[in-house]
Amino acid sequence: MLMSDFLVSRRSIRSYKNKKVDKKDLKELNNIIADANTISSDFYFTIEEDAKRVYESLDGSAGYGGVMIKAPIYLALRVKNEDIKTYIESSFYFEKLITELKGLSLGSCWVTLTNVAKEKLEEAMDNGGEVKFLLAAGYPERDFSFGEKPFSSKIGTDELVFNESIGNKISEDELESLGLLDLFYYLRFAPSSYNKQPVRFIIKKDGIIEAYLENADNNDGYVDAGIMLYYFEELAKTIGLREKWDIEPKKISESLVYIGKIGM
Repeated sequence: MLMSDFLVSRRSIRSYKNKKVDKKDLKELNNIIADANTISSDFYFTIEEDAKRVYESLDGSAGYGGVMIKAPIYLALRVKNEDIKTYIESSFYFEKLITELKGLSLGSCWVTLTNVAKEKLEEAMDNGGEVKFLLAAGYPERDFSFGEKPFSSKIGTDELVFNESIGNKISEDELESLGLLDLFYYLRFAPSSYNKQPVRFIIKKDGIIEAYLENADNNDGYVDAGIMLYYFEELAKTIGLREKWDIEPKKISESLVYIGKIGM
């Protein structure tokens, strides 16, 4: 499936069949996790197979409004070094993992842990204090095409990408002439917490694209940034661009964080 098609059709699956993940799929998932865990010493992923323990321990505190998602397995992202760059990079690879789940016919959904006490996480998972993000996963109760619809309210390219500085709009004709119109059109569909879509891009004259995060009041914003950078790279491959993000976050002002840059 083309990444553009995947993004447009990407759905968070909140209802799963009461069925264990097949041994074959679980073995493949373990291989995917093993590969992901070679990326960095600052974070790693684990498969939480004791789903009953996780669900019962976190029900009432995790998820939107404390409504925990019941699933056959959970995937945990464990962070050792709690700095901004680690949050961005780890969420980048967590979203990559989500795209690979689709190949196993597994649906998934991010589980919010913002209001979960460390003690609750320790109760739910061994060494739970390291767990910063959680993904529910399993076989969808219904076909993928009938999962929860993605938010229809998406910002336009004129609010997502700018010329030289934020606020200085760039036309679709200019984006088209740079070969970037389709990339930014589909990038709008990247998921973000509460659909805030806080990441902005600036195209510089020297062929560099910079990424910024607006109004980051907690780690969710850095997760959104990592997800957005992942889909940018994947969409860029479809137009022959294979550069990687140089992620070096720094605070520009109270409401703006510089995330990194990439060449065209």
